[in-house]
Amino acid sequence: MTSPKLQISLYGCCVMRTVGEHAVEISSKKQKAMIALLFDGMEGRRSRDYLAKTLWGDSTYDTERAKGVLRRTLADMRKSLGDEFNIFFETNNQDIRLKLDKVEQLTFVGDGLFLEGFELHEAAFKEWLNKKREAQALVSLGPLAARQKNQLKFTPTISVIPLLSLNGGREGDVIGDWLAEDISRSLARSSLISVISHLSARRLNQRNVTTDEIRESLGSDYAVTGTVREASGQVIAELDFIETASGEILWTRRFASDRDRMFDLNSALTDQITKAVGETIVNEAIVAVRQTDVVDVPNHRLLLAGIGYMHRNTLSAFSRARPLLEEAINRAKGRSELLAWLGKWYILAVTNGWSTNSKRDISLAFDATARALDINPTCPMALTMDGFALNNLRHDLDTAGNRFEAALSVNPNEGLAWLLKGALCAFADKSAEAVKNVGHARHLSPIDPLGYFYDSLSATAHFANHENDKALELASRSLSMNNRHASTMRVKLAALSELGRDEAAARVAAEILDHQPNFTVDSYLSTHPAAHFEIGKRMAAALAHAGIPKR
Repeated sequence: MTSPKLQISLYGCCVMRTVGEHAVEISSKKQKAMIALLFDGMEGRRSRDYLAKTLWGDSTYDTERAKGVLRRTLADMRKSLGDEFNIFFETNNQDIRLKLDKVEQLTFVGDGLFLEGFELHEAAFKEWLNKKREAQALVSLGPLAARQKNQLKFTPTISVIPLLSLNGGREGDVIGDWLAEDISRSLARSSLISVISHLSARRLNQRNVTTDEIRESLGSDYAVTGTVREASGQVIAELDFIETASGEILWTRRFASDRDRMFDLNSALTDQITKAVGETIVNEAIVAVRQTDVVDVPNHRLLLAGIGYMHRNTLSAFSRARPLLEEAINRAKGRSELLAWLGKWYILAVTNGWSTNSKRDISLAFDATARALDINPTCPMALTMDGFALNNLRHDLDTAGNRFEAALSVNPNEGLAWLLKGALCAFADKSAEAVKNVGHARHLSPIDPLGYFYDSLSATAHFANHENDKALELASRSLSMNNRHASTMRVKLAALSELGRDEAAARVAAEILDHQPNFTVDSYLSTHPAAHFEIGKRMAAALAHAGIPKR
C-alpha cells in the first residue's frame, strides 16, 4: 500500500491534497496558508504565537483569541484528515511541525508566481507573501532557476545555425540566414520541441563552430547545420542533422525549392526540412528507449518516446507509452502538460477499442485532465485534452468547445486545440468551419508523431463538408501510418461508399470487423458524439450499406 503523502503546489495555482487510501482535498484558505507557512519554516516548524498572529492578528481582539481560532482550525483539519493528521503534523503547546518527509512538492520556482491569486487580509501574512514573491523574482533571474528548468526539461532543444552560402555575396548570406530563421520559426510552432532563438544561434560562426560549442553555448540537444546555394533557378540546401552530445550526424540530406517560391508564406523548402527534423527526433527517441529501462531514459527523450509510442499502430506499442508518460510525471511533479498527455492516452485507449475496462479508463482520463487543470487552470494542453475527453467520452460538445476556446485564448498557436475544435465542428455539422480549423491546425503542427492523427481528423472534416475525394485521400494517408485507427477506417469506408465504390467499402468493413468483431451500427450510434447530427446519420448509413451489422 502506498504511504500517504501531502501534495502541495505553491507556485502557480495553490493546490493541497492528500494521496493515499483516503484522499482529501484541502480547500480552506486559512488551512492552506498555515501549511504554506509551516513548509517555509525551519524544519517545517512554526510557533503557535507566530501562526496565530500571522493568520488572525488583524481579525481578533487579542493573542489568546487568535490562538483559540488556531486551535479550532487544527481541530477541523484533524476531523477532515482523520488518523492521517498525525502522519503529516506534530503538535504541542508551543509549536506545530509539518513533517517534510511526508510532503510532495508539485511545483517549483519558474512554474508560476508564488501562491498565485492567493491573498489574505492580515497584514503580517501579506508582508510574508510579498517577501516570498520578491525572493522568487530574484531567484528567477539567477542560475538556480536555470538549473531547475534544465532538470525538468522534457522537450529536446534544437539550434538552427545560419547556413553558409556557397554562391558568396551579400544576397547569398541573406538567404542562408533567412532560411535558418524560417526553419527555427516553423519548428517552434510545435510544443514538443524547444528551439533556441535565431538571434542566439546567429552568434556562432559556422565556419569554425563545433558540436561541443553548440551544446555548451546554446544548450542544444540537436543542431541543424549546412550550406545553401542557387543553381538553375533553384535554391538547394545541403543539411546535416546532428546530435550534439555524441557529435553523430543523424542524417545528411539535400532539399530544393524553386527560387521564386522560396519566400512564400508556406515555404515548401522549410516544410520539408521541418518534417524531416521532427520525424527523426521522435524515431530517435523511440529507438533510444527500446532496450532501456524506463528509469534510465533521459528526460528529453522520455515524453517524445511516450507520445510516439502512443500514436503507433499496434497495441503493444500503445501499451509501452503509458509507463513512459507515468515516469515523466513522477520525475516532474506538478507539470500540467504531462498529465494532459496521460489523459490523452486513456482517451485513445477507449476510442480505439483497446480498453479492457472502458468505465475505469474514462474515469482515469478525466482524473488526469482534472489534476492537470488543478495545477494550472490556464494550461493550453490541459484545456485541450479536457475538451477532447468531454467531446469524445461524454459527448458534451458545448463544454468541450468552451475548453478549446479557452486553450486558444491563452495560446492561439495550440495546433491540437485547432484540430480538435475542427473535429467538434465536423461532428456538429459545421463543416465549413471544421475544414478551416483543421487546415489551420495542420499549418501550426509540422511535427510528427501526430501526423496520422491530424490527417484522420482532417479527413472527418472534409467528409462532413461532402468532399469525399479529399476525405478518402487523407484517410488513406493516415492509415498508411496507423492502419488500426478505428475512426479513420470508418471515414474511409464512408467516403468510399458515398463515392459509389461499394466493393472497396465492403473490404474496409471486413477490416473493421476483423479488428472489432463486436462493432455494430447501433454501437456506433450509441457511443459517438456525432450520432444525432447529419454526419452521424451519413456514417451510420454507409456502415450498414458496406456490411456492418445493425446490432
